[in-house]
Amino acid sequence: IQYLAVDRFYPEWDVWTQYVADVFSQFLVLDALKSSHPIEVPIGHPSEIDGIFDTISYATGSSVIRMLHDYIGDDAFRKGLHNYLKDYSYKNTVTFNLWSHLAKASGKPLIEGYPLVTVYEEQQLNKTRVIKLTQQRFIADGSTDDDNLQWTIPITIFTKSNPKSIAKEILMDKPEITITLENISEDDWIKLNYNSIGLYRVKYELKTLARLNEPIANKILSPQDRLMIQDDIAALCNAGHQSFVDYLKLLLSYKDEDNFTVWKSIASTIGNLSSLLEYTDYFDQFKKYRLNLCSSIQNRIGWDATTNENPLVAMLRPIILTLLGKSDDQAIIDEAKYRFQQHMSGNLIDPNIRPAVYVVVSHYGDKNSALSRVGRDIVWKFLQKNWTELVERFGENSVFLIDFVEVNINLFHFFHEADHALIYLVWLMQFPNTSTVTLAVKQVIETIKMRSNVLKRDSKAIEEYLLQ
Repeated sequence: IQYLAVDRFYPEWDVWTQYVADVFSQFLVLDALKSSHPIEVPIGHPSEIDGIFDTISYATGSSVIRMLHDYIGDDAFRKGLHNYLKDYSYKNTVTFNLWSHLAKASGKPLIEGYPLVTVYEEQQLNKTRVIKLTQQRFIADGSTDDDNLQWTIPITIFTKSNPKSIAKEILMDKPEITITLENISEDDWIKLNYNSIGLYRVKYELKTLARLNEPIANKILSPQDRLMIQDDIAALCNAGHQSFVDYLKLLLSYKDEDNFTVWKSIASTIGNLSSLLEYTDYFDQFKKYRLNLCSSIQNRIGWDATTNENPLVAMLRPIILTLLGKSDDQAIIDEAKYRFQQHMSGNLIDPNIRPAVYVVVSHYGDKNSALSRVGRDIVWKFLQKNWTELVERFGENSVFLIDFVEVNINLFHFFHEADHALIYLVWLMQFPNTSTVTLAVKQVIETIKMRSNVLKRDSKAIEEYLLQ
């Protein structure tokens, strides 16, 4: 609801694209883990309440409401919400009461997870294209779901001929459906999930994905759709449904991208991939790839803000500077060191680029022990020694403690290091009322194993691609 209000009064802030990156994308990451949980779960003890009101609950619930708002329309949503709040003011209520007031809502999302919709195309005569869609649960590690879960999915399709409106809208209530599109030429692109409203990921055949390069590069697609195309492909690569080479090829369509939130998402994936490839023999080639990817936008936005600059450009600049600086761009490194020396002499650094300057300078200074295995072990010993005091000070389900544990364990990147993370889990379980923290540890362990599997599957193919 807060995003609706901000977008109404400040459309230039592009908050819905930021929502897709910060909330919707986060939901897709966490709810694809086996250790996820439904929005609604039974509570057995009051201490569990804080644990259930976690990122999964908030991000998933918010994303469901956003999808319903789009599906039933703004007027119906306003009316339903108004009546709901009026009828249950100063009273207790349950989720079903909200759904019943949003008249066209079709049911409650009681199960964890969300679907992957796979798209198959067949071009026929007379500019007709047959689209076959299949659904299955998307699980982050690529495993299959034995329960054969099925969703009712609001499918939207739009095409090259009219990229600003929906060409076909249908509820997918079966494991497989077929849709026929008319007046579609053989080289025309199509895309599912208009403005990335629906709670599902999309997998395209490579030929279908290749057609999307042009509307991405020319910014014909909305920022939300440009963001989620690459985010979906990255998730599919992590799960083993596609090779990360496909992702690296796709990213070249984003060389002229100028949207802060799209770049924020790209930088996150590139950062995770960099952590995996850092100890490979071809990491220097990957840094050259990053230089090629980011140089164009850096030439346009430079180091310093211009008069009346869009605030989102100011937020984009440090992302690009950091990517280039950590990719051995000597001009960026030299400028960062110069500005840092000026800062040490008493001059101020623009606060928007200050983090980038610090990161680039420290990256090429002494080794940062905070990110080394030695630093990680020091934190682990500190946690063991002071856990009881930390719990007394912050509470057993404190967000601070969860973040503290998550950040430290997230520094394990490879499969054999998952065993070290398991030590955290076993150690934590000896303490009462730590269900929230242990759930976070389980989620991180899944992520560690997934990262390691990516390297096993794709390392050779990535090396061959980068050495071309």
